Amino acid sequence: MRRGPDADGIVSIPPLSHTDRAELARGVLPASTPAGAALGWVARDIAGLKVGLALGAGSYRGYAHVGVLRALQRIGLEPDYLAGTSIGAAVVGLYAMGRSAEESAGFLDALDGVFFRPTLSRRSLLSNAALTAKVQEICLETRIEELPLPLAVVAADPETGREIVFRRGLLWLAVLGSSSIPGVHPALRIGPYSAVDGGIVNPVPSSAVTAMGADKVVAVRLGRPRPAADADAEARESKGRRPSAIETMVRSVELMQATMRGQRSTAAIVISPECEDVPAIGLRRFSLGRRYVEAGEVAVEAALPRIAAALPWMRS
Repeated sequence: MRRGPDADGIVSIPPLSHTDRAELARGVLPASTPAGAALGWVARDIAGLKVGLALGAGSYRGYAHVGVLRALQRIGLEPDYLAGTSIGAAVVGLYAMGRSAEESAGFLDALDGVFFRPTLSRRSLLSNAALTAKVQEICLETRIEELPLPLAVVAADPETGREIVFRRGLLWLAVLGSSSIPGVHPALRIGPYSAVDGGIVNPVPSSAVTAMGADKVVAVRLGRPRPAADADAEARESKGRRPSAIETMVRSVELMQATMRGQRSTAAIVISPECEDVPAIGLRRFSLGRRYVEAGEVAVEAALPRIAAALPWMRS
C-alpha cells in the first residue's frame, strides 16, 4: 500500500488498529502501522518536512548503501521519496520493493558471477546477458509506479548527453540501464532512450527526489577524490603494470563521477561513508565490497546530529 497520495493526489487513511488505539492513549501514533504511516505522511506534508533519500553511484562501494539503510531503519527514519543512480539505483530499488538490507547485500554478492562476461561485440567489452537475467530474477515484473514508495531511477542517454529519470515502467529495465557502464556494458534501449550509467550525469541524485516533492533530502555520496599524494603512491606501486581496457574504462567513469560529486548539492544532509580504495576489488571480485557495509552504518551515526537538526521528530 502506498504511504503517500495515489495518482489522483488522494491519501487513503486505513482504519486505526488496536495497536494504534493503544499508542494513541499514550499520546503517540506509531509510524510502523498503515494508519500511522499514512497520517505521518500528511503531517510531514503540512509541515514541509517530507523526506527524500538519494543513493549515489560508486560501483562496489555500493555495499555502503546497505549499511546506511540498515542504520536509518534502526533509528526509525523512513523516507517518503527515493532516487538512485547506478549501484544506488539497484539498492534503492530493492528497498522500495520491501527487501531487507541483508537481501540487498546478497544481491550485490551475486554480481561476482554475472558482471564479468566477455563478449565478441562492437557494442561493448562485456555481455550483459547474465546481469540482465539476475536483475530480472530479483525484480520480476515489478513496475516503478506500483511500488509502495515513489521511486526515481536516474540514467544517462549517451546519444543526447542528457539525464533520464525513470518514474514509470519495469523496475529491472530501469535499474539495468542505470547500471550499464559505458563501453564495458552495452547501452540499453528503453523506449526512445539509450540508457547507460546515470553516474556520469548525476552521481548523487538529490535533485531527483527534490523534483518528486521532497522537502528535506538525505543524500548518500560514495567515495571521495583521493589526495594527489595517495594517487602518486598507488602509481608508484603499480609501475610496470598497465591497466586493462576494462579497468581504464571503469576508472574513467569513477573519475568523472568524483569530479561531478564536487558540485553543490541540494541535500539538507549529505552522508559520506569513508570507503578506502582497494585496487584488488573490481568487477570480478565485487563481493569484497562487503567491507563497506560497516562504513555506511558509521557514517549515519556520525550524521545523527545533522539529521536531528533537520528533522525535528528524530530528536531524542
